[in-house]
Amino acid sequence: MICVLLVAGHGTVLETQIKNDVTGLYGHLAGVPKALLPGVGGKKILDFWWETVNTRQLFSEVYLVTNADKYKHYERWATANDFPVENVVNDGSTTLDDRLGAVADLELAIRSRQLQDDIMVIAGDMLCADQNFDIAQVIRFFKSKSGELAIYYELEEGEKCCSRGIVEVLLPHPLNDPTEFGSLQDLFRISRKEGYLGGLRLLQATCKKFYQFCSKQGIALTKQNFTLKYDTNIPRQVGLAGSSAIVSATLKCLMKFYNITEDDLPKPIRANFILNVETDELFITAGLQDRVVQVYEGLVYMDFSKQLMEERGYGEYIPLDMSSLPTFWLGYLGDPSDSGPHSQQRETALAKW
Repeated sequence: MICVLLVAGHGTVLETQIKNDVTGLYGHLAGVPKALLPGVGGKKILDFWWETVNTRQLFSEVYLVTNADKYKHYERWATANDFPVENVVNDGSTTLDDRLGAVADLELAIRSRQLQDDIMVIAGDMLCADQNFDIAQVIRFFKSKSGELAIYYELEEGEKCCSRGIVEVLLPHPLNDPTEFGSLQDLFRISRKEGYLGGLRLLQATCKKFYQFCSKQGIALTKQNFTLKYDTNIPRQVGLAGSSAIVSATLKCLMKFYNITEDDLPKPIRANFILNVETDELFITAGLQDRVVQVYEGLVYMDFSKQLMEERGYGEYIPLDMSSLPTFWLGYLGDPSDSGPHSQQRETALAKW
């Protein structure tokens, strides 16, 4: 059996989106073919398909059909990935207007290379997210039946086609999650002062814990995707629960996006959830007080008696009236150094006691 990977799209929609992106985070991807965009773990989409069709010797030959506009990209990819360059077929099109289309590209490969065997055709710029997908089973099923075989994704009821093929994206904060530095010395200075703990890890850990919680509770999440980014005006490293505030805000976004109600995730459990993101996923030493205030918002009476915590897993929380409170002033150092791990501070405090 022969495999033909079709990657002759001109990516005009993607190019437009990259050019119109005001964040500038994706400017370096301009002109890159969709199949060569970085995927999970930095691997290109085409890398996954090449690994799938090449490692198990399922096919006698593998061909790649592209266009003249993107041919150089795929030629270099082939050279770097031990793909036979002579099997990269150029359909000659340079724009969307003179494109041949998938059927004509397939016919070109068959005619120009005089292919005589059964052929599996794969859209090389689409990535199958199902980890249980086994291309060998597809071949076995095809050989057990007569005729042609087509595999497609069937949209579920209420699912929009625009939700497919869009990856969940977590965007780094330009200040708190630096990825570009003026020099190696700048990287050293910033890392020594601020550490390596930006907010991006908080978003990722919250998303992971949220999916885990919903799966355990039997809550079905709709198949729709999103881009998640954050900003904060809470001063860093001064003990004002800035990390848990980002987790709390992320959880609110996820609940609203997926229509998770108060009954699904009550406020007392929500405070525990936020704490567990920090303690279980990120190994941050923390307590419930800040998380309870973030969930209930405002002045809250809290009773963490041992009996309550052991019986139901959370304390007694009662919102209080704030109208008669005096004005509070807060003083903090505007440019602090890294405060260090909380666990060390706790050990130091206990030693003094």
